[in-house]
Amino acid sequence: MRTNLIYLGIFLGVVCLASATSLAVTHGVAEPLINEHKERQRAAALTRVLPEADRFEHVTGEYSEYLIEGEFTDVDEINLGYRGEEPVGYVFRTSPAGYADEIVMMIGVSGDEITGMSVLQQRETPGLGARVTEESFQRQFAGLPARQRIATVDDGGQIDVLAGATESTLAVIDGAEQARQLYKRIREER
Repeated sequence: MRTNLIYLGIFLGVVCLASATSLAVTHGVAEPLINEHKERQRAAALTRVLPEADRFEHVTGEYSEYLIEGEFTDVDEINLGYRGEEPVGYVFRTSPAGYADEIVMMIGVSGDEITGMSVLQQRETPGLGARVTEESFQRQFAGLPARQRIATVDDGGQIDVLAGATESTLAVIDGAEQARQLYKRIREER
């Protein structure tokens, strides 16, 4: 009986070791592919929200004083878009709190208008809050004046609230509004 328990313990130890090794190898193989996919998704979103730019420079560090102040708490990343050597606008990545989790998105701003908005990641309720990823919702942000507050139609703005997803809609608006305000501050002070 005691011998059987020893063999069972050794067998379970070998199974656990094989499982752990298998998971580690799978993670090692998959992680670079996942990171590459995320980078391609990020690059596509940059181009989608600021189409006039042909290259982007990550400039978050140059504007960190704005992010540390606490006013722009949802802004995670700032990119400056160029056409050739000329700066043409900024792309801000924001992560406002939605109904279920953060909604990670990018907002492009150039001159006096918002050039686009794209949701990169969300975990909102399927069929309700997850509709923030729909093209018809995102398209509402393109062309909005950068000098004017972004708000819902009910609050005197231009954005239609998604039925059954008020909190998700307001989170996206909050993220876009923080990007717009930061853009305005950068332009005024530089």
